Amino acid sequence: NVGIGTTSPSQKLDIAGNINLQDTNSTSTGVIYKDGVAFIHNFSHPTGDGAKPNGYNTFIGKNAGNFTMGKDANHSYEASYNTAIGVSSLYKNTIGFYDTAIGVNSLSNNTTGHHNTAQGALSLNVNTIGYYNTALGYATLWKNTTGHHNTAVGLDSLLFNIIGNYNTAVGAVSGHGIENSSNIVGNSLFGYSAGYSLQTGANYNTLLGYAAGDNIKTGAKNIIIGYNVDAPDENGSNQLNIGNVIYSDDMTTGKIGIGTPSPQANLHISSGTSGDATVIIEADTDNDEQPKTFFKTRWWYNRRSVWFSR
Repeated sequence: NVGIGTTSPSQKLDIAGNINLQDTNSTSTGVIYKDGVAFIHNFSHPTGDGAKPNGYNTFIGKNAGNFTMGKDANHSYEASYNTAIGVSSLYKNTIGFYDTAIGVNSLSNNTTGHHNTAQGALSLNVNTIGYYNTALGYATLWKNTTGHHNTAVGLDSLLFNIIGNYNTAVGAVSGHGIENSSNIVGNSLFGYSAGYSLQTGANYNTLLGYAAGDNIKTGAKNIIIGYNVDAPDENGSNQLNIGNVIYSDDMTTGKIGIGTPSPQANLHISSGTSGDATVIIEADTDNDEQPKTFFKTRWWYNRRSVWFSR
């Protein structure tokens, strides 16, 4: 055993005191290696191209970061302010900045993408130039390449989104998608498996609940709310389904159905069973002679009773 600052070393190298490492500007300066592979460093390119990078990077893990990023930097913020923890995280970064990658192969293919946060193995793994993305969980936004302003939280959420933007998916496998056919835009998905089957063209949907709208493929601008509630038409748009009770097959018409998925009027109420009552109006039980509900006819209405007139 060898001791530095101690006469009683307990390990092969025992240091009593501090270790000072210079900032990393090459493979031979300020780098801690493990089995011959760079393990800890804070590389910042010493010159850049048009500007010297500011640095302030932190890389922990085998092959986290690299020793060439910043060579093409034209602005001092490029290839700077990055944090990568995990094997091969931010491995291919060139001028990306303000990126945070935590987990094996997180953001490992990122080149110029910036302001991304990836936490979880394979999160944002394929991303190259996408920016302002947040991926939390294993393989979240895994296939994203150029997509931006996406937020994915939960195992495999937005897994196959490639170039889609402005999506929010919270819940395991929410917005999972179909490989090579899931470039979606502006969706809000909340709940396990919500919007699971969304494909290219399925944009601006709002799906809330366990497996809500998981049947939708190319439909757009749908609102689906409730446990395991589906859209009436998997490829339809502007549909509404709340708890399999309140519907609209085309919200642009302003027609809403209660108990019927195909309303024929602005408010269409149906029991679905012949002979059953569909509307109940409570009596004026407090005797103040002020109606709680009334129907106005073409010419007049009575405040104490309901009248119908032609």
